[in-house]
Amino acid sequence: MILCINGTDIAKLTLALQDDAGQTVREETFVTRPEDFLAHIVAFLGAENVTAVTVACGPGSATALRASIAIAQTLAYAKGIPVLGSTEPIYAHEARITPSKKDNLRRSL
Repeated sequence: MILCINGTDIAKLTLALQDDAGQTVREETFVTRPEDFLAHIVAFLGAENVTAVTVACGPGSATALRASIAIAQTLAYAKGIPVLGSTEPIYAHEARITPSKKDNLRRSL
């Protein structure tokens, strides 16, 4: 499963899970503050096995972006999985990690 994080808005966080084919399995938006992003991500994931992370890199709130990017990078580092930042399109769940992108990320690590 691929975790998609869109933390571009200071007042909300959008999370999505995609299968390896890039199809969205689940998506949820939380009305929250950046300091609570991690708690929502942990609750959203539950026992899901994440194999990659995408994160929206802007444009957006600097504080929300810093929080969501730091969480994405930390999660990817801790699990030893690839992370992909996306500015186009703005929604991280639309910036699918296709199998070819995933292979390229693995080769670049």
